[in-house]
Amino acid sequence: MRLPLSKQLPLKLQQKKPPQLTKREIRKKKRQEHRAKRKAILTAIKDWRKADISENALLLIIITILLPPLGMLLFEGALTTRVLISLLLTVLFYLPGLIYTLIVILG
Repeated sequence: MRLPLSKQLPLKLQQKKPPQLTKREIRKKKRQEHRAKRKAILTAIKDWRKADISENALLLIIITILLPPLGMLLFEGALTTRVLISLLLTVLFYLPGLIYTLIVILG
């Protein structure tokens, strides 16, 4: 049912839609959000590394003494070249792998 012309909204108000973002603007916005999240994560990691030896660090050192590559993996958070070097040194002989891992974690 249509309203009489005198009670209808003006044409400008009827056709007002929220502005649509282009694909480029959407990508730009997503990139900015991703960068902000990444920056927050990196600052949290830096703050964690700057902290004094806590219970977590002590537990990490104990794990490192038992299994140096596992300690390095937990410290790095991902499979990196440092983890592979630690694994190789531990396989060749336990002591170099332990020393390398402790130097990286404590240094």
